[in-house]
Amino acid sequence: MSTHSSRIIRLRSSILNQLQSQVQLNSIDSIIRELFQNSIDANADEITLKIDLKSLSVYIRDNGLGISPDELELVSLKNYTSKLAALQDLKSIETFGFKGEALHSLSTISNLNIVSKCKSHNGSYSLQIADNKRIVQLANSDEKRFGRGPSYFEIGNLGVSGTVVTATNIFANMPVRKEQIHNMSIYKIIDAIKLVILQSLIQIPNIKLSLLLINHEKLQLDQIIRFDNKSATSREIAYSNLFQSLFGIRIKYEPVKAKFKDIEVFGIIGTKPINTKAHQYLFLNNRPFVPPKEDLKFFNSIFSNAGFTEDIDEQLVSPTKIKGKAFHKFPFFLIRIDCVLKTDILFQDPSKFLYRTNNWTTIKKILEKTFARFLVSHGHILSEDFKKTSKSRSPSPLESPSRKRRSVSEFILHTNAKFGTIRDKEIDDLIRPRSFIQRESLQPLKLFPTKPTPPVINIAEACCDHISKFDKSVNFNRNHLTKGSYRIIKQIDKKFILMTLKEDDDSVSLVILDQHACDERIKVEQMFQEFVCLLTQNPALRLSSPHKFDLSSQEIELFIRFKNNFQIFGIVYDITDSQIQISHLPFLLLEKVADDSEFLKNSLLQHCYDLMNHVKNSELNIENWFVVVPHLPRVLIEIINSKACRSAIMFGDELSEDAMAEILEKLSTCKLPFQCAHGRPSIAPLTTLV
Repeated sequence: MSTHSSRIIRLRSSILNQLQSQVQLNSIDSIIRELFQNSIDANADEITLKIDLKSLSVYIRDNGLGISPDELELVSLKNYTSKLAALQDLKSIETFGFKGEALHSLSTISNLNIVSKCKSHNGSYSLQIADNKRIVQLANSDEKRFGRGPSYFEIGNLGVSGTVVTATNIFANMPVRKEQIHNMSIYKIIDAIKLVILQSLIQIPNIKLSLLLINHEKLQLDQIIRFDNKSATSREIAYSNLFQSLFGIRIKYEPVKAKFKDIEVFGIIGTKPINTKAHQYLFLNNRPFVPPKEDLKFFNSIFSNAGFTEDIDEQLVSPTKIKGKAFHKFPFFLIRIDCVLKTDILFQDPSKFLYRTNNWTTIKKILEKTFARFLVSHGHILSEDFKKTSKSRSPSPLESPSRKRRSVSEFILHTNAKFGTIRDKEIDDLIRPRSFIQRESLQPLKLFPTKPTPPVINIAEACCDHISKFDKSVNFNRNHLTKGSYRIIKQIDKKFILMTLKEDDDSVSLVILDQHACDERIKVEQMFQEFVCLLTQNPALRLSSPHKFDLSSQEIELFIRFKNNFQIFGIVYDITDSQIQISHLPFLLLEKVADDSEFLKNSLLQHCYDLMNHVKNSELNIENWFVVVPHLPRVLIEIINSKACRSAIMFGDELSEDAMAEILEKLSTCKLPFQCAHGRPSIAPLTTLV
C-alpha cells in the first residue's frame, strides 16, 4: 500500500464509465454483438452492417420498430432499458439485452450517433453523443451521412420504421486497445464477427443480412456476408443457409428433437463429418453454452467410436491408404436447449456466454441419448463401451417394417412427473425413436453390400504391444547406451534383444529390446533428418497435372493465411475465387497422393486447422531438424512413420551379434532411442541383478 496520505474518494464518472465500458466492450466483435442483437430485439428482419477497420468505425441499419423521440432522449443513459421492469422478469425474458449498459458503454469509447423512425411519427429523429454531450433533434432528410463519419455511412430513407446507428473512432481514448485491434489479422476479426452473427440468429434465423467491409485501397465496399432467410420455410433450411453463407459449410443436416419434463432440445446434426470441431454449438435458452471439456470430448467419442468420423463413403472412393491418421474429422451439430434457469445463471459473462447450469447432468444425458439415436438411425453400431457406460436399452420393436425411414430423426422424451432425481432408466424408458428402421438393417454387413469397408491397420497399435504390457516403471536414457554401459546377451525368439544395462548405483538391469521398434526408431530419425535437410533446397516438384478442389470461404482464408508455411514444405498453390490449385508438392507427398485430390485436400486442411489452433507453429527454424519434426504437416509425419515401419527389421528376422551391436550403436545416436516411431516404449525391464 502507498505510504503517502491520500484520502479515499469516489472516481470521477468519466473515468468510471471508461473503466466499466472495457469490461462490456473490448473488441469490434463485442460491439457488433450488442448493436446486432439490439436490432433483433427490435424485430428487424433486414439488417445491414458496415465496418471500417482503419478508423475503427461501425455502421448498422435495420428496419425494426424504431425509437420514439421521447425514448431517444433516454437511449444510452446507463441502466435505462425497456426490457426489464422487475427481477422476476428475468425468468421469462426473451430479448438479448435487458441491463441498459451496451449503448452507454459504447458512447464512452466512441462518437455515437443514432437516427431512428417509428411508425407513429412522420419524421426521423437523431441522437448525437460526443464528448459527454447529447443532442436530440429532428433528422435532416437531406443529410447524407453523420458529421465526419465515413462516406459509406449514409443515413438514407428509413421507410415506415427503422434505425441507423454509427459508432466512429472507437477506442480513440484508449490507444493501447486501438493498436491491439489494428495489429490483429482481418481474418480473425471477421471470423469473430461471423460467430457473433451465428450466436445471435439461433432463435430467429429468418432475416436478411448484409455485412460489408470498407476497402480503402480500392475505394470500395467488399461484401463479406450476404444472405436472405426471410422466405425460409423451416428453421432447418434457415440454419442450412446460415452456415453456408457464414462458413461455406455444404453438408446435409438432419433435425433432432427431444423433450424431457421441462427441458426441450432442438437442433441439427450433419450427416457427414467435417474437418474441424469448431462447429459444435450448444445454446442454452438462446445463449451460447460452453460445456466442460471432458463432456464435449465424451460427445465426440460417441461419434468416433461408432465409426461416424471415419466417413466410410470417402474411404471407399479414395484410392490412397495410409497407416495412421493423416487427418481427423468431427461431427457437426447445433443444439438448442430450452429450460428453466436460475436467475444468477444469466450473469456469468459480459459476452453472454454461459459456462454452468443448474441442470447440466440431465441435459448431458438427454444429449447423449439423442446423439446415440441419431447414429443408430444412420446405420452406425454403438460401441460396447458406450452401451456399458450409458446402460442403454435397445429400441422397441418396430411398428411397421414396411414403412420407409423418415428423413427426420425425431426423438421425443415426454413426462409429466415432478422434477426430481433423474435415473438413466427413466430417460431410456421415455425416449422413443420415430424412425422406422428394421433391426436387421443395422447389421454392419448389410450397410455396404457391394462396397466392403477396406481394412485399416493401425501401426501404433501393432508396434510394441507386447512391451507395453510390462507394469514396472522404467527410467532409461541415452546414457545407458554409451560404450561399456551395456552388454548384449542374445536374441530371443527372433523378436527381442536380451541385454544388461549398468545403473548409476552400480546395479545391473536385465532388459529386452523390441528389435523391430528399435530399427524403426533409427530409420524414422534418419528419414526425418533427410526430409528437413531437403527443406533448405526447395523440395517443391512441379506437377504435370495440378490438383484442383473447391473450398469454403473460411477454408480459403486459412490457405491464404498459411501460404508461406506450406511453401516451406514444398507445397505451392494458387487461389482463385473459391478454388485452390496445387501446382507443386514434395516428392514424399506426390508419391503417396498420386491423383487423389480428396485425400490431399483433407490432409492440407488438417494442417490449416493445426496451425490455426496453435497445435503446430507457422514459423520454423529448419536448422534444427528435431525441433521442426512436430510441426511438419501431419500427413508427412504419418508417411515417414509408415515408411520407417515397413523398411525396419521385422519379427522373425534372425540377427547376428554384429547386427545387434550395430543396432545398439546406431540407437545410441538417436534423440529418442527407447521409443518406436509412434511414441511407444521399445524397452522393458525384466529384473535387477545383484
